[in-house]
Amino acid sequence: MRRKILLIAGFLILWIGMGFRFISKIHSLKAEENQLYDRENVPHLGGATTRISQKQRTAAPFFKQEVYVGKHFAGKEKDSTHSARILTGKDKEEKNVSPRILFQQFEQQLPCSYPNEQDLIIYGDAKIDNYIREKAKKRGYKLHKVIPKNDLILFKGKYVAKECVHDLENLFKEVAKRGLKLGIISGYRSPSRQRTILRSKLGDTLSKENVLSGKLDREIENVLSRSSIPGYSKHHTGHAFDFVCGEGGTLGPFGESKCYAILAKDDFALPKKYGFLPSYPEGEEHQGPDPEPWEFVWVGDLARK
Repeated sequence: MRRKILLIAGFLILWIGMGFRFISKIHSLKAEENQLYDRENVPHLGGATTRISQKQRTAAPFFKQEVYVGKHFAGKEKDSTHSARILTGKDKEEKNVSPRILFQQFEQQLPCSYPNEQDLIIYGDAKIDNYIREKAKKRGYKLHKVIPKNDLILFKGKYVAKECVHDLENLFKEVAKRGLKLGIISGYRSPSRQRTILRSKLGDTLSKENVLSGKLDREIENVLSRSSIPGYSKHHTGHAFDFVCGEGGTLGPFGESKCYAILAKDDFALPKKYGFLPSYPEGEEHQGPDPEPWEFVWVGDLARK
């Protein structure tokens, strides 16, 4: 009898142990499933992650219309245009304000900060970085704010500022009514992503001697004519967009495309209707890169007629 009790007890202990192991395995598999879900569905944006739902498209704008002056990087390089007053509709009627100035005025309202020192690193060598940065600034590149990642939302596979989505959708619909398809190839871009792009064009390593002696000036200027340094791209704000025309469209031919002709008609009347301006238009000097017909920025009511 005693032997039977011990045998039953042994089976019970074994069964309970297997039950605990089974439950533990279920929890483990569930945790792995959640991690997989996170990796597949949560975007990696500049070293951090955030879950952004398509349903957030109806979210209210993340900034208010009053002036908001963000913290400037180390208190340095503050441009006088950043502290200027916001232009009113009357101001725009009185003088022809350039898209560059209007975007600077708009950016002043955004409740986010300018890049930190880590964001501005190019190669990590102070002398090389400063040399390239000074060349970029001489071309007219300006520091731009970096939008918080939880204020981004997916639009056609790209991350953009939430308040732009409604107008982006309407602009795309207007172009579609004319039998064309507008695409977006780039929206928000983090400083770290901008660094990767720049270094891929400059070369992953540069000789300090060649840079500081000026031997690479032509190459550096050529790259800066097409690409910003980290911290100085309008894409950091989440309000700049690179458009393409048609399926598989590319940036280069955009200025000659039918899509661009529609957007540029009557002094960009259609984009302005939905709050957009050309980011780097023809005729502007000292604006950073060469004119980029494919890039537009959203400034809301400052652009609307």
